Amino acid sequence: MEHVEFLNSLAATAGFSSNTWIGLYEGSWSWSLSDTSFYGPGEEEFRRWDSQQPDNSGGDKHCTKMKHNGKWDDASCTENIRAVCCDVRGENIAE
Repeated sequence: MEHVEFLNSLAATAGFSSNTWIGLYEGSWSWSLSDTSFYGPGEEEFRRWDSQQPDNSGGDKHCTKMKHNGKWDDASCTENIRAVCCDVRGENIAE
């Protein structure tokens, strides 16, 4: 829940409160940051899907967005919505 609250606060600061890309994509639903040494215990497997999601309705939902309620929904990667990003640095992160 701490991560969801952090993302919501970033979204509010950026001036939007609707859907936001979060970096999870289809292919065993993996995070875009593939360096597993970055994740703490359980974080790489963390999921917060909304009810009946992911559903791949239409067969083209390969990305994940966070909705205004903090729950996740699979979506077409071509949707025009904003992303919440962070700058990750450290000795194990390639730049």
